[in-house]
Amino acid sequence: MLATAFQAAEHKAIADSFAEFVVRELEPLARQTCGALGEPAPAEVRAHVRRRSAALGFYAGDYPAACGGQDMPLAAAVLLREAAQRSGCVLAPYALASSDGPSPLLLTGTAEQKERYLRPLITGELTRCLAMTEPDTGSDAFALRTRAVQDGDGWLLRGRKVFVSHADEADLTLVFARTGEGDAAVSAFVIERGTPGLVVGQRFTGMSGEPLFEVILDDVRVGSAGHLVMAGRPAGITALSRGRLMVAAVCVGIAGYAHQLALGYARSRRAFGQPIGSFQHIQEHLVASALAIESARLLCYAAAARADAGTGSL
Repeated sequence: MLATAFQAAEHKAIADSFAEFVVRELEPLARQTCGALGEPAPAEVRAHVRRRSAALGFYAGDYPAACGGQDMPLAAAVLLREAAQRSGCVLAPYALASSDGPSPLLLTGTAEQKERYLRPLITGELTRCLAMTEPDTGSDAFALRTRAVQDGDGWLLRGRKVFVSHADEADLTLVFARTGEGDAAVSAFVIERGTPGLVVGQRFTGMSGEPLFEVILDDVRVGSAGHLVMAGRPAGITALSRGRLMVAAVCVGIAGYAHQLALGYARSRRAFGQPIGSFQHIQEHLVASALAIESARLLCYAAAARADAGTGSL
């Protein structure tokens, strides 16, 4: 764990630079443009934040430089995501690629596919969504009923996906579909916005109020350029694992911000003529929370370090 802490310290300058960007540009922008707490930022503001962050090298910095990224290790990407959430700025998370940004699935594509789809996602010019979950599958993500059938030099896709984030705004939809029987017969396809047969259906509400959508595929034709040949089940599992590491960093950041708020409240709230933070019971809660957060942080750093070293499962 101590070695992990030293590895994280190597990337502290990147995290500090990102934190300065949040204070200097995003916090004032949030005060000017964002409404009530809990309401999403306007789409044009989110797009501006993505592009500005990409220009500074933060957005999708963990993607290859050859595709427009910065070749950051996952250890650095984890620090940035933690810093974004710990800042408490509602626009900071949009400055880093998440479920609407580039996908590791596209790293398996051809040079032409990377240039056409991955590069504009890394620079923040395009957005995407991932259509994987189906109504009857739940966590068994690859028990797919959506089918892709070869049609000349392309494919016809038919099926239904649910709980798809950003489907109403995404320029590209990544769809997992079955091309035959068995685990190997699973492929990923890139479908561009406006393609005939691609329909955004009913809207759901996620646990945090996030809008999620149904996506219907009614004989959607995808050319060979949109077929990610090497992005089947193994690539999908790798992408999900990488995403879960980033979610862990996000959770550590949120917990850190909550702890900062708790400390501030313990200093300002008074009872019996003194700040409540002077009472041992309150102190015990704060210390126990700090210990749990630090433990989670080090575990997250360790997972990122193992993945960078090639000893983890990502």
